[in-house]
Amino acid sequence: MRGGYGIYYQVPNVNYFADNRPGNGGATGVLANPGGIFPVYTLSNQSPITIQNDVPIFGSSAFPSGPFGAFSVSQHFITGYVQNDNLNMQYQINPATVLEVGYVGSLSRHLPATLDINQIPLGRTSNTARPYYNQFPNLTAINEVQSVANAYYNGAIVSLRTSSYHGFSAKLNYTYGHSRDDLSSTRGVIPQNSYNLRGDYGNSDFDIRHAFSGFIGYNVPSPARHKLLLGGWPLNSLLTFYSGTRLTVYAGKGTSGTRENKDRAEVVGDPFANVPPDSEPNYAYYFNPVASQLPVQGAYANQTRNEFYGPPTYQVDFSVFKNTRITERFTTQLRLEMFNIFNTRDLAPPVNSFSSSDLGRVTSTLGVYSGGPGIGTGEPRNIQLALKLIF
Repeated sequence: MRGGYGIYYQVPNVNYFADNRPGNGGATGVLANPGGIFPVYTLSNQSPITIQNDVPIFGSSAFPSGPFGAFSVSQHFITGYVQNDNLNMQYQINPATVLEVGYVGSLSRHLPATLDINQIPLGRTSNTARPYYNQFPNLTAINEVQSVANAYYNGAIVSLRTSSYHGFSAKLNYTYGHSRDDLSSTRGVIPQNSYNLRGDYGNSDFDIRHAFSGFIGYNVPSPARHKLLLGGWPLNSLLTFYSGTRLTVYAGKGTSGTRENKDRAEVVGDPFANVPPDSEPNYAYYFNPVASQLPVQGAYANQTRNEFYGPPTYQVDFSVFKNTRITERFTTQLRLEMFNIFNTRDLAPPVNSFSSSDLGRVTSTLGVYSGGPGIGTGEPRNIQLALKLIF
């Protein structure tokens, strides 16, 4: 039995403060504020821009007309930290096999989060309703980095490891875990309602509830005769199975009137019931688009953040080797490797914006989406033949 505990303090990434783009019209960092000796103006355009000869596009060439976005760092910003703990128990089933069962947990406090401290209150639509309008009428969104976010993780792990057991070697791992937080990132992310960060508390963007991975190897016994042909045949397999990452369906429009552009869609049915048929090879439906609709104007939807799961991933790779000893120091290895041997279709995340006509559709495999087309995870079956010289 083993256990451990540790507390670790965060070193904030400089991009939190210098290149932070949540998409609500605020300035992108402390160096992009409309003040100081060298001001930078982040404009929130309220009407179509008119382009004319010899006429400044943004008003005065010396001082553009607002409103502007701004950026700040809380005066109460402190260093965040995470507490990790674990407890593992191992049991030796036989001289070659070990079973391990354990728990892993973490508790994070004072994590950085970007909030708009000048957000238009819900139910209002005018910039005049912003809390700092009377002091700064030319400012719209004022994004501020604060150390107010929290996160939790709890996971149970099971591992089976064996070596040279009747020719078998294996390492099998399963994790049942749950990660929850207020926001899963600081840079480029903002809550739906900056006045209620806990309203965004939910499953983490990277929350994967079930994860199984494993390796199985088997050395085919060499016969007494014809060893050159029938001996030296290792078989290997890699197994990868995990449930999908979390999914939020967004409205795609500013229905709340707060201009934060993070409004979620209203859930009006089971998105995984009566899913429309696929239209191969163009797209596949992962969830039913009619299960969502736009929320009432001036209100938030009933959908919580990351309420649904995306597509799972299943992949089995298999290989056969033939080792042939030529001399005492020289061996050839003929390798037949099959990736995704069962040709499983692993889908990329679906389109999750209600304003898109492709809502609920998946238009690519996971490999293409992840930037690894052809032979990456989720790609069609691939067979590779190689000859390796070992000396």
